[in-house]
Amino acid sequence: MFRRPLVIGVFAFFLLLSGVLVFLWYQSHTAQGLTLGLIVPERVLIGVPFDLKVTLSNDSSNVLNDARLKLFLPDGVIFAGESEDKRLRAKPLGNLGAGSSSEETISLLALDGENTLQAVRATVDYLPTSLGGRFERTEKAAFTIFGQSVAVDMTPPKKIFSGEDFEFEVVYKNISTEDIPTLALTLDYPNAFKLVSSSIAPEPGSSTWKIFDLKPGVEGRFKLKGRLIGPENAFYDLVIRAERDFSGRVYLVRSTQAAIAIAPSPLAFSIDLNSDPNYIVQPGDDLNYVLRYRNGTDVALKDVIIRARLLGEMFDLTQLISDASLRASDNTLIWTAGVAPELALLQPGASGSVTFRLRALQQYPIKRFSDRNFTLRISAEIESPTVPRFVGSSKTTTLVKLESKVAGRVAISAQAFFRDAASGILNKGSLPLAVGNATQFTLHWKVTNFSTDVRDLTLRASLGGNVRATGVIKSNGATTPTYNERTQELAWNIPKIGATKGVLDEPLEAIIQVEAIPGLNQVGQYLKLLQLTSGSATDDFTGQKIEFQAPEVTTLLASDPTVQSNQGVVKAQ
Repeated sequence: MFRRPLVIGVFAFFLLLSGVLVFLWYQSHTAQGLTLGLIVPERVLIGVPFDLKVTLSNDSSNVLNDARLKLFLPDGVIFAGESEDKRLRAKPLGNLGAGSSSEETISLLALDGENTLQAVRATVDYLPTSLGGRFERTEKAAFTIFGQSVAVDMTPPKKIFSGEDFEFEVVYKNISTEDIPTLALTLDYPNAFKLVSSSIAPEPGSSTWKIFDLKPGVEGRFKLKGRLIGPENAFYDLVIRAERDFSGRVYLVRSTQAAIAIAPSPLAFSIDLNSDPNYIVQPGDDLNYVLRYRNGTDVALKDVIIRARLLGEMFDLTQLISDASLRASDNTLIWTAGVAPELALLQPGASGSVTFRLRALQQYPIKRFSDRNFTLRISAEIESPTVPRFVGSSKTTTLVKLESKVAGRVAISAQAFFRDAASGILNKGSLPLAVGNATQFTLHWKVTNFSTDVRDLTLRASLGGNVRATGVIKSNGATTPTYNERTQELAWNIPKIGATKGVLDEPLEAIIQVEAIPGLNQVGQYLKLLQLTSGSATDDFTGQKIEFQAPEVTTLLASDPTVQSNQGVVKAQ
């Protein structure tokens, strides 16, 4: 009874198996008619483009539909003129007619992988005419990246002294068999390095040198002079990058790196201001500088010279006191054995110091809105032509720098007016003041900020006895003062004020109308309208807290030209 279903199942299995066999036969037969070829050079150089030739031939008697070509590149190899991270290129080929053939040449470029065996892979997939599944043909072509096209080297010293100029040479060579139309050499360096000079000029505003028409086998070189300033035993890297342009895109084809160490200086040198390494200068401050030195070598250093250049607009050079001579062309103080005899021969282990004194200017030299964040800088150098045996240098030298910030300043004024048409506020009442009679005044707070941005500025002051705020308050800033009726206190909070506000333009100003009703105990006196104003803010440049004050304001009304001095005195009825 189970024999008939079993027969049907066996029949179905053989039918499916025969279909698969037909499919596989067709695939094999069709694929054998599709020829995919890849041709590349056996050996290529980094930085020299090479051609990949792709050939495709449909040798079958069938149309191959919706054919697609994909190329896969190994790491370190790119399509010339395209992004360095692009490793795949896909291209639709459409329908390949029976007997059709095509050929395409693609430019490739190796950027890495010296002395390695690499391979490029290609696949073509398509739809046969009579079957629904896609078929695929894959081929590979191997090549060796056997070397570089460009040699680049540089020869900086392994150890230098901080602040010492040193020379090194950059050498480049075309080691390929092709002309290099343009080779760009770029020096990458840390912020502590300064490029002093070059035997050939770099591109304007850069550290890149363009080498044109470099023939095979030709070598070139140029000399650079630089300076590193850093702590002892610190290491810094210099890198030379060689780049070429292919199809409008620049590629790195070679780079060389060299490490330089800062050697401990045999001639110790330091500078301090007012015995405080973090001293913040206030306008008008006395400035006492001390430059200390010590010979840490085992030889005596002859003819030592010390130079200190003064940089900054807030030095008051008219107050300078020093044994050194002042070179007016660049404000440099110079000490030699003529003024400091101990500098004639500095024995091993010997130490000493030189000093100078002057003042900071009382006023900020603000002439433009950009005049802000003033600093006082000293660039000092000590040197001797004597060179210890272990130093490969033309002289023994040490360079130090000291930069001191100048603190900002905020000034406030407090004034009162009876007649104040300019404010747009009409004050009622009369002068002289009379006991029991109300008279109104306008109080003005003005804020001037000088050389630095400040934040979180607060002004506070209490009104005098028998004085109250009317509620008329305004300002030309983003905030206005507030009045606490219970405490009679005025407060003005300002989140931020830019440098030079009120110096080259109008100051920040607040106007508060108040009303005074004198009492009998105030007869014959000037009435106190506003007590002492105190303020504080944070200097964004130095981080310091700034404090300031304005004196009390009375009915003397010294700022109001329409009022005579005796009119502010309180009279009896």
